[in-house]
Amino acid sequence: MTRWLRLLLCLALLLPLVGCDDDDDSPSSGALVKVEYLGDVSPATIPQLLAIAGVQLDLELKFAVGVYRIHYTTRDIDGDTIEVSGAMFVPIGAPAAPFACTQHGTQTLRHNVASTTPLIYGADALMMAAEGYVACSPDYIGYGSSTEPHPYLHAGTSAGTVLDAIRAGKRFCKRNDVELDGRLFLVGYSQGGYVTLAAQRAIEEGASVGLDLTAVASLSGAYDLVGIVDIMLANPNDDDVVLAAYFITAYNDIYGWGRLSEIFRSPYDALVTGLFDGTRSFADIRAVLAPTVGGLLDPSFVGRYLRGEEPEVRGAIAENALLDWTPRAPLRLFHGSADTTVPYINAVTALDTFNQRGAADVRLITLNGLGHEPGIEAAIEPTLAWFRSMK
Repeated sequence: MTRWLRLLLCLALLLPLVGCDDDDDSPSSGALVKVEYLGDVSPATIPQLLAIAGVQLDLELKFAVGVYRIHYTTRDIDGDTIEVSGAMFVPIGAPAAPFACTQHGTQTLRHNVASTTPLIYGADALMMAAEGYVACSPDYIGYGSSTEPHPYLHAGTSAGTVLDAIRAGKRFCKRNDVELDGRLFLVGYSQGGYVTLAAQRAIEEGASVGLDLTAVASLSGAYDLVGIVDIMLANPNDDDVVLAAYFITAYNDIYGWGRLSEIFRSPYDALVTGLFDGTRSFADIRAVLAPTVGGLLDPSFVGRYLRGEEPEVRGAIAENALLDWTPRAPLRLFHGSADTTVPYINAVTALDTFNQRGAADVRLITLNGLGHEPGIEAAIEPTLAWFRSMK
């Protein structure tokens, strides 16, 4: 990931904040509340900076890109209307364009998102816009302008934040005479892969965004949450302690369990509630947690869970898994075979389940020998190439 960091830090120097424009809208979900123009990016700068960073991608960069921060409304875990943020990337001078929505991976710092630093954390959307898509990158609840607790891996709010970003993005296009061609592409990586499939499921189960879902790609995403948790808890040497703590504390808050003292060992039960407030980096959080899941979680709870004696907890996890539907739009699951953060078997289970349910066009593209982050990086080029073939 060092090459990508060098690239993205270079990109960040190019884009000053040059102005803002308040845009009142109705308070309904998906309303466009405010737009801030951040500047333009030339397509010539992208391959130059890729070369500096030592990254080679087969891109078709044709358009300069206008970059905007948007504020829009969505609904939180209680169904209340709240304001969240994201970034819009608009190809300048492009013909009628498809709309793309890109979903980011797990973050713990509130400002590590596209609305705050669009050329770092919205780089995927930037590249798509330079190829001719109108692209949106939602921050999610709890990031960017939002200070609510982030409902990590909660299917309903994950989908809603994306759908409302698309609705707000359409309003942006209408007001700014940006013509869309009616097609919608979804893509996300890691947590964003989960969010992407949650959004696809919601659209295909009847949620309207006024666009035709053309193709969906998930890079190293989580779908079989029950299976992933089983694998993690069965391996006390698993070192993904930040993700485990984030997931458990989020669900404890969402479902009102009030059971952190039963689930975590002391002193972590008293620490975790203050770790995920958006002000601490992944490394800072990891530094104060036990090095392994076995050292982080109470063994009595783990034993009960694995024996099937925690139906409330398992039921909440199952409620947010993404295996109970039949994808209709073409879907590609990219996943590294050596991924242990989001286990590869999770993608195999999703493929088998979707095929058994009669899905017409779901494929798993195995990235042989690659782990989680290398798998994401390796999937970018084939994802863009596949989208191009559909576009």
